[in-house]
Amino acid sequence: MNQQLQTKAMALLTALLQGASPAERKHMLDYLWQRNLRQFIYKNIIHSAAPLGDEMAHHLYVLQALTLGLLEPRMRIALDPYSQEQREQLQALRQAAFEPEGESLGTGLSADRRRSLCAREFRKLGFSNSNPAQDLERVPPGLLALDNMLYFSRHSPSAYSRFVLENSSREDKHECPFAQSSIQLTVLLCELLHVGEPCSETAQDFSPMFFGQDQSFHELFCVSIQLLNKTWKEMRATQEDFDKVGGMGAGKPGPGLLELREKLKPELMGLIRQQRLLHLCEGTVFRKISSRRRQDKLWFCCLSPNHKVLLYGDVEEGAGPPIPESLPEQRKEGEAGLRHSLSPGPPGPQWSAQSSSSVPVADIRALLIGKDCPHVREKGSGKQNKDLYELAFSLSYDRGEEEASLNFIAPSKREFHLWTDGLSALLGSPMGSEQTRLDLEQLLTMETKLQLLDLENVPIPEQPPPPKGKVGTRGKKQIFEENRETLKFYLRIILGANAIYCLVTLVFFYSSASFWAWMALGFSLAVYGASYHSMSSMARAAFSEDGALIDGGMDLNMEQGMAEHLKDVILLTAIVQVLSCFSLYIWSFWLLAPGRALYLLWVNVLGPWFTADSGAPVPEHNEKRQRRQERRQMKRL
Repeated sequence: MNQQLQTKAMALLTALLQGASPAERKHMLDYLWQRNLRQFIYKNIIHSAAPLGDEMAHHLYVLQALTLGLLEPRMRIALDPYSQEQREQLQALRQAAFEPEGESLGTGLSADRRRSLCAREFRKLGFSNSNPAQDLERVPPGLLALDNMLYFSRHSPSAYSRFVLENSSREDKHECPFAQSSIQLTVLLCELLHVGEPCSETAQDFSPMFFGQDQSFHELFCVSIQLLNKTWKEMRATQEDFDKVGGMGAGKPGPGLLELREKLKPELMGLIRQQRLLHLCEGTVFRKISSRRRQDKLWFCCLSPNHKVLLYGDVEEGAGPPIPESLPEQRKEGEAGLRHSLSPGPPGPQWSAQSSSSVPVADIRALLIGKDCPHVREKGSGKQNKDLYELAFSLSYDRGEEEASLNFIAPSKREFHLWTDGLSALLGSPMGSEQTRLDLEQLLTMETKLQLLDLENVPIPEQPPPPKGKVGTRGKKQIFEENRETLKFYLRIILGANAIYCLVTLVFFYSSASFWAWMALGFSLAVYGASYHSMSSMARAAFSEDGALIDGGMDLNMEQGMAEHLKDVILLTAIVQVLSCFSLYIWSFWLLAPGRALYLLWVNVLGPWFTADSGAPVPEHNEKRQRRQERRQMKRL
């Protein structure tokens, strides 16, 4: 095909994709990948004899960036602990590592024992605590890290089980936590591949690997996580090394970097303070805790736009938060003005006119948290009340000559941090929550990298260097098509050999056909059926609900694989069956198949075991190593 025509076609394609909405772009790319456009680009453009021009390289970069941009929604969404689908995905991740196929953890165990085992196994998977949802609340990588872990467990189950079981049996200081490593690695891959970033108008740095795989990002993760585990074992790394690698650099930041971070902190803290106050102005729906401990009423609280008054009132169950159209500038406008301004209008639910009220910020004395709150002290020390300690906070304020309090129970830990930070900023106190620390660290990391971009004078080549050694592996689509052709070829051999045998032995020489001729036909059909069925099972592909290829199956053309032996058995049987038309003694040559099997058994298993040096020093008994080997054997069974 004309190279100029290819360049213009690629320019038209990238222009259409850039002008489409995200949903339309995903639909278009899925359609193009199903039509083998990726393989066409990889074979006929990237690896063509003609040199790749700058314009074509830019279009390939844009196509890669737009495709990787489809991962951004998953990267920006944190795990929802109340989502049944996401909880099932986490359980599938645990079961793939610790539960053999066909067995269930809940067999013969009580509910408490089952929860205890699940929590312990989640920690063995590498989560920092027994609740994996807390580790996956980080955005980015959000749900993209969970997608990578699930893809690795489903498409490389043996490598996944080996990774988890090896590290769960190591000493604590040398174990490589799978979940934490996967989260950090996903963040690193998103940064390296610029996932979610807008396309550059001049960049040309695309990756040929992206066009050689159907699931390039997930495949890159599978390779990277195994290399990470290999490097971890070679370095005998510890948790301290993991924290260093997960940070900005391999070591501690220098004095210049620390000074830069200190200069950036005031400005970034101002941004966090502004965000917290904006969240208070938007308001939140809270639940009331009655004296009978029934959470049966809702109330809404928000901050006025001028940051002078806290407004609150009851709302109905099932209704969204009110939408204040206008709020009073000063408290002296009166209670009637407040109630009128709190009416959201027809689109939203109405406040209760008798229950709506306000608290001037100037009258607030202090912010109380946890056990210091009056509504927590009144409840006593019951087990249910202890669960509310971490979500409870109160405002102590002056109401005339008396002291009153406005009591809150946050709906979540995040809301607790946002409200306590916002109220602390409103009262002039420092914001010291864990959420503020995480947000500040994330902003500092991003801003520091932006500040240091101009200092990194590293020459970037216009074109990527030529690949060294072997070209990347074949994609799932190519494996699927080659497996299908292989099965058709050997089916023709089976049908042809049986047709020749039946035509010669059982038709032309039917009168002289003996019992052994029929036995030979039955034996050959049994061998054909077992071998072909095994090959079909190995090559069985997996498709998604929309018909997209997920897994192309095992490669039947892989050298020194089980499929090679099955193909040899089919060829040997076909040759012997056709030649047996002249003499049934030809079937004695079929003994080559069991002879070959015995030879492989001796070379790979029996020979090394019998010829092992009995005088070699016996390794020191290690209980942990023995338990690890037993788990591997159970996993194979």
